[in-house]
Amino acid sequence: MSAEQLDIQLHLCANCGRAIAQPKTGRRRRTCGDRCRQELSRKRRFDSAVHQARVDVSRKARRSLAPPPHPASVTKPAAASPAARRFVTRKVAERRLLAAIGEQPGITVPELGDRFGVRQNFLYRVLPALMQEGKICKRGRGWFLAG
Repeated sequence: MSAEQLDIQLHLCANCGRAIAQPKTGRRRRTCGDRCRQELSRKRRFDSAVHQARVDVSRKARRSLAPPPHPASVTKPAAASPAARRFVTRKVAERRLLAAIGEQPGITVPELGDRFGVRQNFLYRVLPALMQEGKICKRGRGWFLAG
């Protein structure tokens, strides 16, 4: 008799690789027993901790590579860390961008990114929204206050 005739499925244990026979109905078991299930759980927790440590290290590396703020920046925060240079909320970002565009009409996106220490893709999302609200306008590569 075959496994199909007996209405049984054959699987391999996710931990040790031994064959597992079980009915086709119901939830599929991943391990052959308690010991393998505990080992697999331990491995997953360890892999999760290793992954989290790698993510933390890469975040710290990205922060250390952030460009310094523009020296002539009036709105430069007191703290020198890259995290302190980031905008707090979108409203604060809009307020600071409007002030910078007012101080230096025709400023470009790369100049704004260097000045505030943010990536240009963030500015390419915020500036068109301000343009739709009628607060700023774009001429060539530069941004100007509307009005």
